[in-house]
Amino acid sequence: MLIPIGTATAADSAAGSAVDDAANNAASSAANNTAGYAAGYTSASVDIRSSIIFKDTPVDYALKGDDFDSWAITPMIWSGVYYKINTNASTEKMYIYPYSGSSPMTFNEDHTAAERPSKVDIYYETFPIVTNYSYKNWTYGVTDEGKSQYGVYSTINLFGDSYVLISPDNYVLNPGEKELEYKYTPEMTKLVELVIDKSSKYNRSAGEEISLGNGYVVIPEEIDVMRQKVKLNLYKDDVLLDSAVVYAGSGSSNCSDDDDDDNDRSKDKSDSSSDTGNTANSASYDNSDTMISKGDVLGEKNVTYFRCRVSSIFDGADHPIVEINGVWLIDFETAFEVEDADFGYFKEDGIGPDSIKYKAENIGVTENTTIPLGGKTNFETLGIFLPHSWGFYVKNIETAAKSYEIRSHILTSDNYKEGIEAFNFAGFYSDRYTGTGSEKFSILVDDLGYSNRVIPEGCLTYVITPVSTNYRGGLEGNYYVMGLLGNTYIPFSETNTQKMMELLITTGVKRTLAVGQPFVLGNYSIVPTAIDVAGNKVYLEILRDGESIGNSTVSTNGDEAGKTWTLNKTVLGDEVTVAKIYVDMVFQGDSDSFVVLEGIWLADYTTAREISTSDEFEKLDFIGQNNVDGINQLVFISNEEIVLESNKKIELTDGFTLKVASNRSTLRFYLSTTESLRNSSSSDRSTGDSENESKDTNDTNDTEISADSASVENSNSGFASDSDSSSSSWKSDVIAASGILTIFAGAGFLFWNKNGKK
Repeated sequence: MLIPIGTATAADSAAGSAVDDAANNAASSAANNTAGYAAGYTSASVDIRSSIIFKDTPVDYALKGDDFDSWAITPMIWSGVYYKINTNASTEKMYIYPYSGSSPMTFNEDHTAAERPSKVDIYYETFPIVTNYSYKNWTYGVTDEGKSQYGVYSTINLFGDSYVLISPDNYVLNPGEKELEYKYTPEMTKLVELVIDKSSKYNRSAGEEISLGNGYVVIPEEIDVMRQKVKLNLYKDDVLLDSAVVYAGSGSSNCSDDDDDDNDRSKDKSDSSSDTGNTANSASYDNSDTMISKGDVLGEKNVTYFRCRVSSIFDGADHPIVEINGVWLIDFETAFEVEDADFGYFKEDGIGPDSIKYKAENIGVTENTTIPLGGKTNFETLGIFLPHSWGFYVKNIETAAKSYEIRSHILTSDNYKEGIEAFNFAGFYSDRYTGTGSEKFSILVDDLGYSNRVIPEGCLTYVITPVSTNYRGGLEGNYYVMGLLGNTYIPFSETNTQKMMELLITTGVKRTLAVGQPFVLGNYSIVPTAIDVAGNKVYLEILRDGESIGNSTVSTNGDEAGKTWTLNKTVLGDEVTVAKIYVDMVFQGDSDSFVVLEGIWLADYTTAREISTSDEFEKLDFIGQNNVDGINQLVFISNEEIVLESNKKIELTDGFTLKVASNRSTLRFYLSTTESLRNSSSSDRSTGDSENESKDTNDTNDTEISADSASVENSNSGFASDSDSSSSSWKSDVIAASGILTIFAGAGFLFWNKNGKK
């Protein structure tokens, strides 16, 4: 909602908001949907969705619930839950039981749905696992047989988040030499969020912090190269939690921090008590090369909440340097007991010796519905939900600033011929309303399996077929859209598909704007420069980087076509539509005039590109177009032999990777891409990834185009005008901030592409 400041009155605000409240409220309920859920988009959130379950999706081996009466959402079809491809291990599953009215929904003999569900019950179960520390050399002595006892800890995944099971020492001794999953785990009633577990190397001089996440940082205060020791301080939101003197890389004995100045500093330590009564006490332990901090959590005494290993200390070019190569942290302030914690619709349904169960019952489903189930997990239906055509899926909405892997369903020797499409891979574009996608990876090999892992040159194909979709809101007609390696593009036409530009927004959500009030989309803005209420017309202007790219007087009288402004420009030698805006009405508030826009479609013509057979796509070659039913497909094939060797990551092109399990007797693999969220603040404390010393930079090339602005004469006669919209008293409805876009949906979707630019 746009917020007036300055001269606008409360009555004006109410008048403007009354027109679009319903649409905006609906939009906010699905505020993080993109039209394609493509994993490549960089936005304020990342959607990790499951495969789409359509009416004709059979309840087969990957989806079968009990007695073929439900669908099971498992890691086989959803990367939002824990999955370890090397061992095929998973910990979470979700069963969706559909109902038609008050009766269970019926299925056909081929196990496809015979009708449309009106409501669903969802059952969720999660199992604990025992986990190795990422830093493998943390040990706690030897067994009676003289074997090393490796420290491990017990975790459980709950609605997309990973938690540590709380016990006084939250690790299990002597778990065995190879397998850990079957060993004892602590009681499953008390959980705490795992912030970080990494063995990455961090080189820091005195005073330089390592951001761990959730407001935690560790800072080397004093570095003594001669004595090979360092004083480490752990902070939470700038409050000192613990300090310890740690020696580099020895691990021979325990020693406490007994320096005089350290004892003085301990007086400054806060108990950091949270509402749950958890404390980070000042008891720190040094396994010589490892700082170990303990505290009281939910009544459990001496729970280890932080571990930090120092590998070396040396003289840098200008300052002494400490190298840290093992960090583990839980956030005791997030601790909770399962019996006391419901998650949205999910209610606790049993805590057994081996699992935690939740259930959500009587969830009504209609078209275009997003239902927050619990935590970050949502149940979502397609925009079309008819008896003969419907679909749904589950998804996690991730907002933490870190990198997320988005993967396809799991491919094996049994199902690889099905290929990878948008419905089973969120990294591809799919239409929000129909679930229709435009991209498909196929493997044209007859006998791929554990003994034959070779995909010959030319036998992996990537085919893009543009799909027709309707404009939103009051805009009439349709346009073509397609995905290309994580980005969403508008082809110049269904036959001129080699030329394309990125779609910035398509929305039918009503937007109420006053004179001079911009609707901001990144570096674009739409501004009603003048409004003539008596004459039922508005003078609109579109600006890019503050410069006008087009303007027009639009009347609210007449038919739908007359209320639509279409802006065409010459791009890459062709005249194409770059914007369409539908004006619903103009009206007078107490002191300001308003316009209501009910359809906005905007493409970023500066991203226009033309692909050719000479372009390089790493392991793929673009070989040209293929006309099918009047639409020109874009066809790519592999340009080299691809071997699905066990335990391999194979970079195909532009961030798309095939990941193969390490199991040599069974072939398992998937296609994946990565999307990263960045903290908009200058000090990103959300992930340890950003602390690595080496940083990659991406070079981008601007596309040169011919962009001739449409020339429309501005007649201000009869208009209420704003002579200087740049100094408007209205606050901009800013969607883009610090390179991160907030996505809104409901009747419309915002697109932001993988490369971080428009």
